[in-house]
Amino acid sequence: MEGAVKRTTKPTLDREGCIAFGRRLSHAREAAALTQAELARRLGFSRSAIGQWELGNTYPSIDNVKSLADAVRSTPEFLLFGVENSNPERMANAIPLIDKIDGKERVVTSIVLPRDALQRIGLTGEEKLRAVTVFYDDEIEGMKAGDIVVVNTEDKDIRGKGTFVLDNHDRTAIGEVQAVPGSHDKMMLVKIGGNDFEVPVGRLPIVGRVVSSVLVGRPH
Repeated sequence: MEGAVKRTTKPTLDREGCIAFGRRLSHAREAAALTQAELARRLGFSRSAIGQWELGNTYPSIDNVKSLADAVRSTPEFLLFGVENSNPERMANAIPLIDKIDGKERVVTSIVLPRDALQRIGLTGEEKLRAVTVFYDDEIEGMKAGDIVVVNTEDKDIRGKGTFVLDNHDRTAIGEVQAVPGSHDKMMLVKIGGNDFEVPVGRLPIVGRVVSSVLVGRPH
């Protein structure tokens, strides 16, 4: 439990990012001459939440990062990414996190990626990206239910094998997908959780190609 901590938009931090965030928060808090207990009381958080964040075991929502930054006289960009001089252009627009896809996109929260992180994976059009929660039970490509993948919704080309998010009707699934040779792109071979099967294209709608992932609550 994290006391009164809000559970809203979360940034994307892997294990190393969590540890670095915690270290910067601890240093900034000490520079502001605040104890963990004092910072917790000021913001209405539990002391244990502050402690877990500083240890790098977990990390707060964007809203809580902003509150923390104000309290320790820092900036959200510095606490999250170590950016000394914040440049708004460095941050991409928030990418909607889709809870479930059943013909409609139901946005439940957002994640934020640095613009240079998008450039590193060769993408510039963040409006075509979606962050999708994995709801399939089996582990696929090292990802489990609850993890988040960033998907390029413009890329649904299955002529070459790739990892895609699929709309499995009642939940989102990740699988390896490629067109069945000789089917003239009318059939696709799908591998999910060690199971291979052929389905008509369109029977299992493709949301888009996976371009990045966030392993929630586990080392990256």
